[in-house]
Amino acid sequence: MFASTVAEFSDWLVDELAPVTTAEHVGQDESPPDGLRMAQRLASGLRAVSDDEVYRSIVEVDRLRNLVEGVQSQLVATADWIGLTERLHVTTPARLLIGLGVPPAAAHRIARNAKHAASIRMLGRGTRDGSLSPEKADAVGKGVAFVEKRVALDKQSRDTLIGRLMAQETPADVAARSREGAIALSSEADVPDAIPVAENASLNEMSMTSNDEGRVVAEPDIDVTTGEELAAALDPLMKPVSEPDGSPDPRTAPARR
Repeated sequence: MFASTVAEFSDWLVDELAPVTTAEHVGQDESPPDGLRMAQRLASGLRAVSDDEVYRSIVEVDRLRNLVEGVQSQLVATADWIGLTERLHVTTPARLLIGLGVPPAAAHRIARNAKHAASIRMLGRGTRDGSLSPEKADAVGKGVAFVEKRVALDKQSRDTLIGRLMAQETPADVAARSREGAIALSSEADVPDAIPVAENASLNEMSMTSNDEGRVVAEPDIDVTTGEELAAALDPLMKPVSEPDGSPDPRTAPARR
């Protein structure tokens, strides 16, 4: 039933935005604006669509985008829970989406947001009603996890952190505030035997994701000792190498690294 309803809505939207035919273009001046398809109204400019309607449509379509991805997160989580991913011979919910043509970066975000929504009530509510973008929901979820790896949070501290992260405008702002929060909370924590974050090898991890261009982006997050060892290993390998004609190495330091 749900799938049929979604399919009907999708078909209606496709028809509503289909290119204007010659017959529609010729006859649209004789029809009341409310009787025209959205494609006709947009094609006719200010004669049939107002600034307010264009703006409100942008807002509502953005909310629809948020809502649809939130629903997709719930669906892939359910698929994994009932064993559908295993029966389809895919290893993770993200792989299920990738198999449908969803870009890897978006597929992994959708799968992560299913977990974020389950553990953070505010994110669950925002993704269900479309008021929260999936990108920001993912940033907040990752930000909370980032802090919790470094310091134990009681319910009040956790709720305060979530509120501060939700108040940020962009995912980049959320990431910056989560790091600031982790530093502040770690300095306040009174745990004499705690290993300093910079030296804690148990926090080491490396993410590998595909960006919007399809390139693989690797990002290590390692302790200071491992970082020094890595730098020492790479330094001899990243020295400039002259071109065959003797000209300087044209590569930048990041490219050589």
